[in-house]
Amino acid sequence: MGHAAMSEPALVKKTTSLRVNNFDLIRLLAATQVLISHLFMTFFDAPSATDGGFGYFIFFVCINLPGVPIFFAISGYLISLSWERSGSLGTYAHNRFLRLFPALWLCLIVTILVMLASGYLASVEFDVQDFLRWIFWQSTIGQTYTIGMLHGFGHGGAPNGALWSIPVEMQFYVALPLIYLVLPKKSPRLFIVGIALLVLVMAVVSEWLVGQDITTKWGFRLRVVTCLPYIYMFLLGVLIQRLRHQLMPLLRNMFIPWLAFYIGVASLLHFEYGWPLHVRLGSNNPPIFLAMILAMTTISAAYTLPTLSKRILRGNDISYGVYIYHMVFINLVLYLEIAGAALQAIIVVLATYTAATLSWLFLERPSLSLKRHTLRTDGPTTAAKGTVGS
Repeated sequence: MGHAAMSEPALVKKTTSLRVNNFDLIRLLAATQVLISHLFMTFFDAPSATDGGFGYFIFFVCINLPGVPIFFAISGYLISLSWERSGSLGTYAHNRFLRLFPALWLCLIVTILVMLASGYLASVEFDVQDFLRWIFWQSTIGQTYTIGMLHGFGHGGAPNGALWSIPVEMQFYVALPLIYLVLPKKSPRLFIVGIALLVLVMAVVSEWLVGQDITTKWGFRLRVVTCLPYIYMFLLGVLIQRLRHQLMPLLRNMFIPWLAFYIGVASLLHFEYGWPLHVRLGSNNPPIFLAMILAMTTISAAYTLPTLSKRILRGNDISYGVYIYHMVFINLVLYLEIAGAALQAIIVVLATYTAATLSWLFLERPSLSLKRHTLRTDGPTTAAKGTVGS
């Protein structure tokens, strides 16, 4: 006899489990948003509000659903859950390492090979000591570090400027256990109040930092290198995770209302109010109230039609690869001066998704299978398919 069909109550329980979610799909869409926004910034003239029409609406929605804040909110939600279930600091650090570094090191190798194959490294006055120092920082905690000999490759003076958020994410990983250590653990209510207060305090800090001059050394370090301008978004994810059981009735299968609410508020700010609010839309530092709505919208999307990601992606997660590779290929296309914006964009998209897929299949998935715990199992993991980036 074959397996008995799953009973209706069991099926309902399975599909309403917090472990059945769309986080893989959301991260892929967020990484794609970052890619699209960088393509517009580099190759195309963005449509303006005076142009109107459906094209501008699509552009407005895409730009104003910023991928990086979405990543930060998801990270806060999932990493805090992972910390609570990891069992030890060693397991937590081990899992964080496997999630970030193997793919990051491969990307660094690819970046060097791309600069070598394009002829760029042969065209500059090569300094071995500087280059080795750059490799050291790129492969550890200093992805914002660059050197003069690489300023001519592509856009923004760095071979892969998108990696600025990686050390920020690492700082989140370090800060989270410290926050859990300091805040009262025996009183869940006081713990939540503590997180909420931290969100408000760091949002105020972020507002102050947004006004700092990024062209100065300390302005750049505070705005880009440290996590201070961004940690309130991470903490919003932590707060939602801690309140997930209370909030779930407002989140599950409620993505469309939340999305409409977010777009409505963003549109009101964009079209009715001037500086400084509307210029912050689509940035990596949205106003706190808009970041709160975006975080709720993101988590709601994860639990609306929660099996959608599994059906579409089949447990594959190429979002990290899309994020870390796309600027390498944008810079390659710029350096080679390939004519035609459409052709440039096509080359970047194809190269990015190919690299991301290969990275996932042959490195990330095997690496993640070494995790000691995942959010989808209660014991040691035996397969990385469907990991939630924890």
